[in-house]
Amino acid sequence: MTQINEAVNLRYDMEIRRGCTPAEARRLAMITAEYVTQALDGPERMRVLLHVAYGLGRRG
Repeated sequence: MTQINEAVNLRYDMEIRRGCTPAEARRLAMITAEYVTQALDGPERMRVLLHVAYGLGRRG
């Protein structure tokens, strides 16, 4: 899960630097999270996505 968080946070930071609003950066970061969690089974994927969404929500 650490690598997924790192990838998502990197995407968020990159989008902020490109000039996106925090809401748009969160949306794009969640797209990354959805992509990188495709191989996980349903309940595990949902747990990871909820964890990532919570972390992004706390960022801004």
